[in-house]
Amino acid sequence: MIPAGLTQIATGRSVIVALLLWFGAGFVLFQFGPYPELGVMTPGLELLDERMGYTWTDVEIYFAVLGESGRRLYRVFLIADLGNAILMAAAGSLLLAFLTTRSGLERTWFGIVAFIPLAAGTLDLLENTLLLIMLGQFPDIAESLAGAASTTTTVKLWTGMTGVAAVAIGLVGWAVTAAGRRA
Repeated sequence: MIPAGLTQIATGRSVIVALLLWFGAGFVLFQFGPYPELGVMTPGLELLDERMGYTWTDVEIYFAVLGESGRRLYRVFLIADLGNAILMAAAGSLLLAFLTTRSGLERTWFGIVAFIPLAAGTLDLLENTLLLIMLGQFPDIAESLAGAASTTTTVKLWTGMTGVAAVAIGLVGWAVTAAGRRA
């Protein structure tokens, strides 16, 4: 069930503004920010926060390949990505609240989907925090910390994919509902 306050905020206009802010900031971060340069510095290696799990050895190798300047750049990226996580969580939750409300499901158990992006955003914030801690500890990273970060990353990615699926279902539900009203 979605709280009334969220359904009131989740108007078409607020959803569009939130999505534009998120997409705009993401475009800058991933096209012009440190992200492309990190890819050049680590050819063939995905960023840790994009992997479906990794080991302590993977972390050590990735940070070593980055070198000192790359680790500084990764730190900048992770700090900027904190903002991206917040924008993603807000935009996704507003969009799902909007779609759920327009489909008439906001007072059902299905309304809980509006909170999936908030969960993904929270996990992203935790993940970035853990990665920042490991960057500060390198080369003496605790294996347990790498394990916790890896688990957080995996759960974040699955939660994010669940959120995308919920948006797709919500768009179909909204279209079906809208078509039914016109008939």
